[in-house]
Amino acid sequence: MDEKDVINNNEEKEQEQTKKRFSKTKIVILSIAGTLLTALIIFIAAFVVPNWGNIKAAWIWMTTSKEDISKNITAARQTAYDAAKNAGYEMNEDIYNAYINGKITEQQMSDIVAKKYTLEEARKMNSVTQSQQTQASQTVTFTPSKADAVEAYERNEITADQLSLIMSGEKTLDEVKSENQVSENTDVEGETQDNPESDDGTNNTQIPGTSESSNGAAFSQDALDAYKKGEISDSQLAEIGNNNKTLDQAKQENTVQTPQPNTAAPTSPPAQSTGQTVDDQIAALITRMYVLKAEYEGKVAGIVEQMKADYSKLPAEQRNKTAKSNIATEYMGVINQMEAQCDGQVDIVVTELRTILKDNGRDTALADAIVSTYATEKENTKAYYLSTYGD
Repeated sequence: MDEKDVINNNEEKEQEQTKKRFSKTKIVILSIAGTLLTALIIFIAAFVVPNWGNIKAAWIWMTTSKEDISKNITAARQTAYDAAKNAGYEMNEDIYNAYINGKITEQQMSDIVAKKYTLEEARKMNSVTQSQQTQASQTVTFTPSKADAVEAYERNEITADQLSLIMSGEKTLDEVKSENQVSENTDVEGETQDNPESDDGTNNTQIPGTSESSNGAAFSQDALDAYKKGEISDSQLAEIGNNNKTLDQAKQENTVQTPQPNTAAPTSPPAQSTGQTVDDQIAALITRMYVLKAEYEGKVAGIVEQMKADYSKLPAEQRNKTAKSNIATEYMGVINQMEAQCDGQVDIVVTELRTILKDNGRDTALADAIVSTYATEKENTKAYYLSTYGD
């Protein structure tokens, strides 16, 4: 082998080694890239997707003025109203406000959406007497502290009389618990002096909530369940507990007489599944969306009021941004749980609406608009609360 062959052979070996090094480097790079991609996918699936709405809301808050956020909410609502109108149904802010103010029932709203009669006609029918109108306009509010009081009563932590005072607004759950704690401590200190044990060796100290009601207040489980379902108000539950009203009477007060539909209203062929017309079913589903909206907006507003109340109870020197953040964090789990519940119910309604529209050869643009409006309004509402309480 001459010198030239040796040189060529060495060059070939170097090229081969270079290729091997490059191949190894390529494998390492691809391995790192694959690991990073996998981590990114896991991050997106675990964090970004579930929190996408919150991320968008935060971005809107950081990039949009409070005034423009309000405009976005109004525009989203109008989009849904226009979609309903284009599909042949009547829905607007006046109808929605009449419902949340207790002027019309869910069934009445559905009939108005289906154009069986107008909002004004419904109002006239509901204004038979001033007293009936006052009873019909009662609203059931969601008050977290009072809902907690009902649960405390069911756990025998407070008495029926104490629950009655809480429901009527004379005391708070925290005040009652503090009183019970003081009473319990006093009983413990004096139990060696006041015959701590009976003849059979059992302790005679009363546990708060197990004593007999001095004022005779009593709550049936049916009344408690009706309150938790939002069928009666705080004050109505208090009246029931004090035997000033029956559960049936309270429920009747919250029922507005449904007017007879306009016989001249247009109708569609009956839907076999329920006996309703297709238009009635679609109107009922549109209405259900707004009932859910009213229900969850009310719950969120109730929690926000509770958060503000918790903040106002703090000493002046402790009222700062950190305190606000801590209080908000305490309630975040409740709000997230409510949002998940609302999302699930909205999905059910929209799926049913889309199915009815498709099965009857109608445009599904209405369902699309409702989904889009729901997402947009929710994100901007979160951003609005961040703008209001985030600083």
